[in-house]
Amino acid sequence: RDLTEGDREKYFNALHELYFLEDAEAEAQYGKEFFSMSKIMRLHLYGAADKACDHWHDDAGMVNHHVGITWKFEQSLRMIDPTTASHYWDYTREAWHGTAWYDSEIFEDDWFGVASPSNEHHILDSGRFAYTPIMKNARSFSAIVNPYGLLRSPWNTNPTPFLMRYNRTAGLLSDGNHQFPSCVAFAESMYKSTLAAMMNAFNGELHGPVHIMIGGHWDVDPIIDAVTAAAEANADDFLLISKFMWRQGLIRTAEYCSEDTPVDKCLAHCPTEITGDVSSDTGAMRIFEDYGIATTSLLFDTAKTVAKKYGMGLGDLLKSYCKMGHPGEMFSSAAPQDPTFWPLHGNIERTLQLARLMKEAKYLHFSEEWRYKHLTGGSDTHLVCDWSGVEGLGMPSCSTGTCPGHRSDDILPFTDMTKDRPGFFTNLEFYGFIRPQNEHMPYVYDSLDHWPACYKGSMMKQYTHSFVDR
Repeated sequence: RDLTEGDREKYFNALHELYFLEDAEAEAQYGKEFFSMSKIMRLHLYGAADKACDHWHDDAGMVNHHVGITWKFEQSLRMIDPTTASHYWDYTREAWHGTAWYDSEIFEDDWFGVASPSNEHHILDSGRFAYTPIMKNARSFSAIVNPYGLLRSPWNTNPTPFLMRYNRTAGLLSDGNHQFPSCVAFAESMYKSTLAAMMNAFNGELHGPVHIMIGGHWDVDPIIDAVTAAAEANADDFLLISKFMWRQGLIRTAEYCSEDTPVDKCLAHCPTEITGDVSSDTGAMRIFEDYGIATTSLLFDTAKTVAKKYGMGLGDLLKSYCKMGHPGEMFSSAAPQDPTFWPLHGNIERTLQLARLMKEAKYLHFSEEWRYKHLTGGSDTHLVCDWSGVEGLGMPSCSTGTCPGHRSDDILPFTDMTKDRPGFFTNLEFYGFIRPQNEHMPYVYDSLDHWPACYKGSMMKQYTHSFVDR
């Protein structure tokens, strides 16, 4: 928003080329070092859509992975146009301006395109990113694809080969949120006493809702819509719990669906060979309890109440969980397919950099021990499942643990970040490298403290006003 019109146009032109450039054409034009959008997408899927666990989210490595992949993205963007950069989106301004989030100028056609397309398939069909393609026939390119062979989350059985968005999540507008996260919420993250608690805020409340609100979730059973309408919040819980069930082997998807396979013949489901007889409430409740759904789902008690109200048994409710439905890209492990993904994470890094500087100045005091503050919920399940040697309807071995990718000495999947550092980083090494005091960083933010939506335009003044002088 603060760019000149000329600089903004350079950014969008380069971004558009990155999304619409075929791999072979990109390599011929920019060389083998060019990291194409499909390669970026594959890297994110390998991290976030692994059956074992999520190597990139819901734990201590979340910030590092997103700083790293945005860094790789910027390298490609600047190969296209060396005069542009990976800019950030200060989405705290939407509420400050009194603008409904979906009416933001961000979603104008000559920017990122409409927040919620009106066509029945939710395809972004207007503006410069209209019909942004999802790679088809991707099995030879990626080990993770959906049943139709699209470069998409494996549990997202939608056959539509284009970018999709919807502003409702299981029927609930904006997932029950009225606005994007505010400046006060970001300032509060700096009030935490540990990096572990900050990381939890960065992963969840400070950026997660934006993903969900733009992506959306549809094609769920009517009972799910009824539950979210009754709860008026946490509609995202259903997809998150369904992914939890998928990682444990309870939910299965087809290995292959041909391009002409009807959508209803390629849906996720829970095989009876695994669930057994769930026609009785007792049988279904056994599944809900044995797989941790009853204790992990934020809406399970509401779901039971609503199902009873509509004369449905728990077996019918279980089938609705198993169906999963279809999310837009931003509410999935294929989120980088949506161009809004790239400017989204800058607010997190700016806040962390400011907090580290303020700690050095002895204004903030927080432990930087490499840990994560876990909560209980459909996204943060603490479960790691071992699928080694599993065939057919065999089941994985699952146990509580830390997903590889989040421990301090785990290796990040990025190389050639700078000319002086061509190799890999551990989490702890990368966290040290991206400190704001590092003069060898190849990029810098225009401002860390200036947030127009904050008290007197300053994040630190907001922090002081809200949490020190109160």
